[in-house]
Amino acid sequence: MMLTTEQYNKLSTKDDFEKFGKKFDKKIDELSVKTDKKFDAVDKKIDELSVKTDAKFDASLLLFATKEDLKDLSRELKEYMAEETNKILNAIDGIVKKHSDFEIEMTANQGAHDRFEEQFIETDQRVKVLEKKFDVSNI
Repeated sequence: MMLTTEQYNKLSTKDDFEKFGKKFDKKIDELSVKTDKKFDAVDKKIDELSVKTDAKFDASLLLFATKEDLKDLSRELKEYMAEETNKILNAIDGIVKKHSDFEIEMTANQGAHDRFEEQFIETDQRVKVLEKKFDVSNI
């Protein structure tokens, strides 16, 4: 099987994989920054909840909190952490999906490259036989 010029031009090169790898790394870095920002937002929310809790008590009661206050704070923290955790996990799921798709594409592409290489080897062997038969030296 011979490749047409169009098919040959569509083959991925090592440079193509390196460019894609760089883009992939850049995207992971961007998502890492976003994740860090989300963790910062969680810290900020915890600080805000702490300030709200402190505002509920006067100075003489700062060392004490009612059972109801602690339950409210616990509930608010759990809700907030659940929301933020879901956002983070969704972002990670997206990264994992893209990585999985990329690995599948790389495997398929490697298979195509292997088939082309086998065809080139077979063609080279046939050319050598013809060169011998017609007493033509290889260039």
